[in-house]
Amino acid sequence: MKAWSNKQEIENKLQQFADNYAKRNFQGVLNLFCKTQPMMLLGTGEDEWCDSLVALEQQITRDWSQSEHIHIDLRSITSHINSNTAWICADSTITVTINNEKVIYPSIRNTHVLIKENGDWRFALSHWSLPASDQRQGRSFPGQ
Repeated sequence: MKAWSNKQEIENKLQQFADNYAKRNFQGVLNLFCKTQPMMLLGTGEDEWCDSLVALEQQITRDWSQSEHIHIDLRSITSHINSNTAWICADSTITVTINNEKVIYPSIRNTHVLIKENGDWRFALSHWSLPASDQRQGRSFPGQ
C-alpha cells in the first residue's frame, strides 16, 4: 500500500472521530480508541484527563450532557506514519450549541497518536488544547 493511502487512512480516522462525536454515536467514538494498549485523551479543561476507556466514557457523557450539538471542523491536517505508529496534528473550529446558543471556538489545536491494533488504526493519545489567550503574537510565553 502506498504511503499516501496509509496517511489518508489515518486522517480518515480523525474525521470519523469528528463525525461520530457530532452524531453522538457513543460506540462509534469508543471503537476508535485502543482496547488492548494504554490510551489517553486530554481535553481543554484542567479536569479533562482520561487515561482509560471508562474515564473516556465519562468525559463523553459529560460533554454531551452539557450541550445540544457539537460540530468539529478539521483543517490544516498533518500526519506521519512510522511502521505501526502514526501521528496527526490539526487545527479545528469547534461549534457547540449550549442552551440553544452557538458558541464557536475558532482555534482548537489537536494532536493524536494512533497505533495499529489488530490490523486497524486506533487512537492511543488524543490531545485537544486552546492557545493561551494572553500570549501575544511573537512572544514565547503568556503574559509577556
